[in-house]
Amino acid sequence: MITKREKLQYVYVFLTDIAALAASVILAWLIVGGIMGQLLPYSVLDWVQALVLLVLAYTVTFFCFDQTENIVKRTRGQEAKLSIKSNLLMMVIYSAFLTLSKAVLQDSRYFLVGVVSFNLFLLPAAHGLLKKLLVKAPDSLQNETLVGIVTTGDHAGKMIREISNDWSRRVCGVALLEATGDAIGTKVENIEIKANYDTFMNWLRRAALDEVYIDVPMDSGESFIPYLEEMESMGLTVHFRMPLLDRIDMHVEVPSVEYEAMRRKEQPEPSSAIRERVNAAREVQKKRFAGTEVSCNAYMTPAMIGQYCALDAAGEKLMQGAFERLGLTARSHDRILRMARTIADLEGSERIEAAHLAEAIQYRSSSTLK
Repeated sequence: MITKREKLQYVYVFLTDIAALAASVILAWLIVGGIMGQLLPYSVLDWVQALVLLVLAYTVTFFCFDQTENIVKRTRGQEAKLSIKSNLLMMVIYSAFLTLSKAVLQDSRYFLVGVVSFNLFLLPAAHGLLKKLLVKAPDSLQNETLVGIVTTGDHAGKMIREISNDWSRRVCGVALLEATGDAIGTKVENIEIKANYDTFMNWLRRAALDEVYIDVPMDSGESFIPYLEEMESMGLTVHFRMPLLDRIDMHVEVPSVEYEAMRRKEQPEPSSAIRERVNAAREVQKKRFAGTEVSCNAYMTPAMIGQYCALDAAGEKLMQGAFERLGLTARSHDRILRMARTIADLEGSERIEAAHLAEAIQYRSSSTLK
């Protein structure tokens, strides 16, 4: 789904490129026609036809080479390379349009070369001006997202710089978990420290933010989880660093219940039957880990995972696909296998089948991880 920011960025870049192209047309007309005298006295209709075809040619080129991709971070060299490719393709498409439409202006090769030559330089220059506008004046574009950061002092600077590279977001403050009372009110990377661990939720409740970026130490991740539900209930979009999510075994989205579902007469599995299956699975795990300090699958060591969580060829292929699709970490890999082993135990299976693994992967593929 294309976001509002992406739509606006397409509009800004496209209009900027059309402005650069218009300037190139005017310069080519002045130089080629006025100074060099190489343009014939074409009619207004001929010019309209030629310019419409030129805009169409550039529109096709614009979507062939995504001019909006990483526009703020692109270097001058990357801009120059993109300009060369775009203008060469535009020249080819425009020439084809002129030929197919039998336009009168196709005889003026000097004009086409002039437009492309000027646009080679004007396009990167226009992108440079747009970058400054996007980075330094997002509020004038009325598309600013207000962002808060909750992290530690050693990560704050990097997070602020990364988020500030996105022209549509403005960092309004940062909560440093270990900050002392004296540090609150000072600045890091020119952003004010608003709160510490004791006060960051009060700040978030008052700040009227749109998004919160959270990066907390691994050892405090689990204690931090209770705050997340309140943030979401406040309407905040919460972004996690992956290490925090890696500490959670299951990510299950629970949508609101529809009225029809509540009125169904189907009888769910009774809790007594579920209890029997769980107890049976626990007994299997007690026997499996007898004589060790491990009591259940959740605490399996890497060596135990290798021994008790072997996958067949189908499972290996499924796991590889999940790694590539979801960008999983080594910790996620082990947690998925532990979960798959538990699902297999609940079904009384000695081996982890592809269906068990697929269900375990599903618990780590919610929108929170994307």
